[in-house]
Amino acid sequence: LWSRGLGDVYKRQDLTVHDDIDGKDTLTIANASDLNGTLNVAGITTLENVTNSTSNTTGGLVVSGGAGIKKSVTIGQDATIEGNADVAGTLDVTGVTHLKATANVDGLLEAKDSLKVTGTANVSVRLNVGSNIHANATSVAVGDGSETGIVIEDNSIFIGNSTVNTALST
Repeated sequence: LWSRGLGDVYKRQDLTVHDDIDGKDTLTIANASDLNGTLNVAGITTLENVTNSTSNTTGGLVVSGGAGIKKSVTIGQDATIEGNADVAGTLDVTGVTHLKATANVDGLLEAKDSLKVTGTANVSVRLNVGSNIHANATSVAVGDGSETGIVIEDNSIFIGNSTVNTALST
């Protein structure tokens, strides 16, 4: 070790420290370093590597274990979750949401503006509609396929085997 007066301290080979390092200014380490204990940081920690992440092993910060975060998280761009996501509170989504597989809802699914389903929507218990149902189809069936169901088809309403109205207006 050597120093140029009261300023910087220089070391040409490995340095092993068996006790604390105390300093009042910045500690600069120019090359790769290994820390074999806990790193406690009291102030804001800034990582300046801007490498984009394309997997769980790439990016400016790669963590081999889990991450426990006690307060809010803000992510500036896209987020990819390679496993399951459990949300214990409310999930608020602003913008378009694409579900590429089955969406299972055990409780209430509430759509405050509109809900568009392309394909089949299966409701196993009850469907509550507060206003109107609009169907752009030649027939709409309500029921379990038995004779007690309701079918609307070609301007007629059928309840069981009976026709209720043959002059529906559009």
